[in-house]
Amino acid sequence: MTMTELQTQQTTALAIFPTVPEDRLPMPAADLVRIAEAIRRADLSVVRDVDDMKVALAFRDVMKAGKDELESLRKAQVEDLKKQTSAIDTFFRGFRRPIEEAMLRLDEKENAFRREQRRLAEEEAARQRKIDEERTLAEAKEREEHARLLAEEAARLEAAGKGDEAQAAMEQAIAKAAEADHIVNEAIDAPPPPVLVGPTKFNCVFGGKSTERREWAYEEVDFEKIPREWLMVDSAKVIAAIRRKDNPVRSIPGLRIFENIKSRHG
Repeated sequence: MTMTELQTQQTTALAIFPTVPEDRLPMPAADLVRIAEAIRRADLSVVRDVDDMKVALAFRDVMKAGKDELESLRKAQVEDLKKQTSAIDTFFRGFRRPIEEAMLRLDEKENAFRREQRRLAEEEAARQRKIDEERTLAEAKEREEHARLLAEEAARLEAAGKGDEAQAAMEQAIAKAAEADHIVNEAIDAPPPPVLVGPTKFNCVFGGKSTERREWAYEEVDFEKIPREWLMVDSAKVIAAIRRKDNPVRSIPGLRIFENIKSRHG
């Protein structure tokens, strides 16, 4: 190889790979130059026949060998770093663990306190709802009683030959009865309001900074009553069932099961 060709290959290597001092190169410079030359010639190659393909694959072999060597060197360095990191983690874990365990115990105490607050708030909300329901029923009964009296008055007026007045009284009675029904139905259809827990922030005794984040959560109490729009397919379970080698599932109501084909290139 002439000096000019060697300089050209070195220039190609500098253009392809990162520029770092020679003592920091991951492998000998000559190896990088050889790989870079394979890359350059592979990019310039044109595959028109079997011989061209063999040449192109030869370039690929050089690149593959270089890639594997770099990966092996990388793993060796990473393994050394892992050992150092593991030793550091082990050292600090001995100091960190008692603090974390104490914080977990304190978290459980706080959670118990929050649960009790929520229980008391729910009890108060239930008591208030009962009061509101009783008030609503009392109002509805009052309307019903008024409607009954108006109906009796309409009957007396009808018996006295006062047809127009009787008709007006009966219309009022029907209206009062409708009002009573509306009040009851509205109370039944209205969903219970969410339970809000009162303020729970506290000033830290030792001058620390404590923050509080509120977020809504839920728990399942009656699965059968959950609207369909809030349900979802257990994708992991379905995939496991249809891909089973022993007695796989091929029919699930509401799902279309099909064979999907994807190509893989190695």
